[in-house]
Amino acid sequence: MKQESNSQLLIFKISNQFFAINTDFIKEIIENTESFPLPIEAPHINKIIVHRNEIIAVLNTFYYFEIKINNPNYFIVLNEMIAIPADELGGIFNSNQFENREKNIKSPFVKEIFYINENPITIIDCKEISSHEGKTILFLI
Repeated sequence: MKQESNSQLLIFKISNQFFAINTDFIKEIIENTESFPLPIEAPHINKIIVHRNEIIAVLNTFYYFEIKINNPNYFIVLNEMIAIPADELGGIFNSNQFENREKNIKSPFVKEIFYINENPITIIDCKEISSHEGKTILFLI
C-alpha cells in the first residue's frame, strides 16, 4: 500500500514510540477524558470513553502494537466508534517530506515506517483497523 503524495499525517506518541495516521481518517481529538474498562472481554478493545453521549471504543494498543498505555492524555477518534489513545501529539506533516521508508511490514495494521532523525514513525493503516474493529464492535453491541 502506498501513501498518497499529498496526504497529511498526524504524528503522536504512545509510550516511547512514535506513530502517524492520515488526517483524512480523524474525526476529532478528545483531550483529558476518563476511560472505562470494557464490561465484556475483547482482545482488540479494552476500554470505552463516553463523549457527547456516544460510546467510543478505545483500541487495545498492546494487541495491535505490543505497547501498553495506562493514562492517555488524548484519544484520536477515527470514526464515530473507534479511538486510538495517545500520550502526546507531535504535529501534522506532509507524507512526501519523508524519504527513508520501510514498506515490507509484517503487521496488517501498519502501512509503513518512516524515519525522522533515525527515530521510527509507524504509519497506522486506519482502513485495516476500522474494518477489523467494526466487526468486534458489532459483536459487542
